[in-house]
Amino acid sequence: MKGIEIFKKYILKKEFNFETMIFRGKFTVIKIQEKKLPYTIYDYDDKKSDLEYNITVNLNKCEWWSISNTWISPRKGFRKNKIIANKHIRVIIEKEVKSMMSILGLSTMINEIKINWLHED
Repeated sequence: MKGIEIFKKYILKKEFNFETMIFRGKFTVIKIQEKKLPYTIYDYDDKKSDLEYNITVNLNKCEWWSISNTWISPRKGFRKNKIIANKHIRVIIEKEVKSMMSILGLSTMINEIKINWLHED
C-alpha cells in the first residue's frame, strides 16, 4: 500500500482527541496532499522516499484549564494570551499527527500541517 492510501484508510476524516494538563480537545484530519520532490529523502531506517505530505486539520473542540480549576471554552475565543495558546495547541496537534504517522512509518514525510482554528477572530 502506498503512503496516500494508508492516510486515506486510517487517518482521513476521523476524529482524534488530545489532552494535556492545560489543553484538551478534538481535531479531524480533513485533507492530505501528496507532493513529489525533485530529490530523495532517506529515513532513519534507510528507506528512500521522494514524496512529502501537506496535511490540513480542523480543530473541532478546544478547552483549557483555568485558574478557577475548571475547563473553559469561551465562545469568543482566545482573548488573553491568544498567541501563546495557539502556539501550544499547534505543537500538541503536530505531535499527535506525527505520532500517528510514525506508527504507519511515514512521520519523516510530513512537510506542513495547516490548522483551521476553532477560535479565529
